Amino acid sequence: MIHRLKKIPGMFEDECGGRTIETVWGVRAELCAFEMFDGEETKKCKGVQKYVVQKKTKFENCFFSGRKQLRKMNVICSDDHQICREKVNKVTLSAIDDKRIIP
Repeated sequence: MIHRLKKIPGMFEDECGGRTIETVWGVRAELCAFEMFDGEETKKCKGVQKYVVQKKTKFENCFFSGRKQLRKMNVICSDDHQICREKVNKVTLSAIDDKRIIP
């Protein structure tokens, strides 16, 4: 059934596996959280490591206060073919959707 839905325009894949959603926090594009009736919570943030999203982000605070949330992450990167470890301070949640604001 899911494979057939992909080929029909306007039909989407079920991200929750058929479970009932109680609360949805949709801050902006690709930043969302679902809370199910059984108490399980699913959070998604593009560009942020999964452990930071699951343990350190609170969607409710960003949604009501309207302020940016910065979180520190350890990343592995390469510079001139030398592997190094860096600590990056990234904006994880922001209620301001800058792609859709007309100046």
